[in-house]
Amino acid sequence: MSTGFRKIIERIPGTDAVLDVGSWGLDGGNTTDAVVGLFNDITLINIKPQVNACIVADYYTYKFDKKFDLIVLDLNIDHNIPDWEDDFKYTKTLLNPKGKIVCFIMLDGEYGGLESAKRIKKHWKTYWNTDKLTPKIIRKRFPMAEEDSSRPEIYWVLI
Repeated sequence: MSTGFRKIIERIPGTDAVLDVGSWGLDGGNTTDAVVGLFNDITLINIKPQVNACIVADYYTYKFDKKFDLIVLDLNIDHNIPDWEDDFKYTKTLLNPKGKIVCFIMLDGEYGGLESAKRIKKHWKTYWNTDKLTPKIIRKRFPMAEEDSSRPEIYWVLI
C-alpha cells in the first residue's frame, strides 16, 4: 500500500465526493484500499472489469452526473503524462470549486519499455524543465508530495 498516497489524502479536509480513476489497480494496493478506508461517497472507475464493483468505462469519455471534491488519478504512464502536459484540463471540469487532484509522477527515466522511457524524459524536459526529475523539484512546484513507499520511482502529489 502506498503510504505516500495515504499521507496526502489524510490531510485533505472537507472531502465528500471522491472519484478513484483506475480503481482497484494492483488489487487496490495503489489507491483504492486507502480511498475506501477513508471516504464514504466514492465513485470507482476502471476501463477494465474488476472483481469489485465499479464503473467499467473510459474515464475520458464517460459522462459523470456529479462533481467531485477529490479525484485520484492512478492511470498508466501513457495517460498520466498527457494529463500533466494538458494541465489536467478534463479532470478539472469534474471538480467542485475547491476540489483537488492527487496524481503520481515518475522519477525513473528508465521505467517501462523504450517508448515509455522516452516519453518520461521528454515530459521532464518540457514540463519540469530538467533532465532528471527529483523530489526537490517536485516539491518546489507541489509542496504536498510524498514518495510511494513500495515504489520509490513514484511520487504522489496534490494538485
